[in-house]
Amino acid sequence: MKNLRLSLLYLFTDYILPLLPRSEKLLHWKLLLLMLACIVMLSWANPEIKMSEGKRNVRSDRGTMLGIFFMGYLAVVAPVLEWGYFVRDGGFTFWSALGIGLMTGGLWFRIFAIQALGRHFTGVVQQVIGHQLITTGPYRWIRHPSYLGSVLAFVGCAVLLEAWWGLVICLVAMAGAYFFRIAAEERLLIEIFGNQYLEYRKRTWRLLPLVW
Repeated sequence: MKNLRLSLLYLFTDYILPLLPRSEKLLHWKLLLLMLACIVMLSWANPEIKMSEGKRNVRSDRGTMLGIFFMGYLAVVAPVLEWGYFVRDGGFTFWSALGIGLMTGGLWFRIFAIQALGRHFTGVVQQVIGHQLITTGPYRWIRHPSYLGSVLAFVGCAVLLEAWWGLVICLVAMAGAYFFRIAAEERLLIEIFGNQYLEYRKRTWRLLPLVW
C-alpha cells in the first residue's frame, strides 16, 4: 500500500493525538469514517510522496508540496478539535449525510482525475519524461480537477462533524495552499507547452466552474 507510513502518521497526528483527552470519542463512528477516508486519500487518491523529488525540483515546485502537506493537516485538525471539545454530537443528521456525500464525491472525483492524468500526476510540480498536455476527462473543463476533489473531501469532513469554525479554517487553508500550487504548476506548463497551454487555459476553469 502506497504511503502506508504516512497514513499511520496522519491517523495519529490528525485524529488520535488531538482527541486523547476525550478518549471516549476515539471510537465514534464519525471519527472512524474520517480515518477511513484519510487512508483512502493517501493510499489510492495520492501519488507516492517522495521528499527527494521536492529537493530535486525546488525551482518548479516552489515548496508547494510541503505547503499542501501542512495546510492539509490544519484543514483536518481544526474541525476535529472543534468537534471533539465544543460540538455536542446530535447523531446522524442532514449535515452528516451532506458531509458523507461531499467527502465520498470528492474522493471519487480526485481518483477519477488522477486516473485521467495517469503517469503525469505527481506529488511535486515537475516535468516528466514524455510530458503531454492532458485535455480529456475532467480536464476538458477544469485544469486542476484533482485539487477540486480534495477541497470537496476536506469540506465534507468538516460538514460531517458540524464544525463550522473548523470549516472556515479548512477553506482558508486549502484555498491558500492550492492558490500557490496552481500558480507554480501553470507557470511550468506554460514553459513546457507555450501557446498550446495558453489556448487551453482560455477555454477552461482553473478549479471551480463559473467562479475561478
